Amino acid sequence: MTLVRVCVQVRIKVPGVWFEGDMTPAEKAKKYTAVAVEYIKERSFTVEGGRTQRREKAEAIRFQIVEDVAVQPSHTGMCNGI
Repeated sequence: MTLVRVCVQVRIKVPGVWFEGDMTPAEKAKKYTAVAVEYIKERSFTVEGGRTQRREKAEAIRFQIVEDVAVQPSHTGMCNGI
């Protein structure tokens, strides 16, 4: 029996409006290619509910934006809850 290792690379398009920070309207309108790089079993997120904020724990996937990593290889990326 021969074992075969398969590597799957998940890529998604992320809208610029998901990012925080100082971005132009054109940058916010653009969609960026992101690659899934890590599954996180439990990560803490801040959830806003009207006037209040609370912390919740959830599974997450860490994504890296291809353009960011090309310029700064140590860029940590962003996490999205599952």
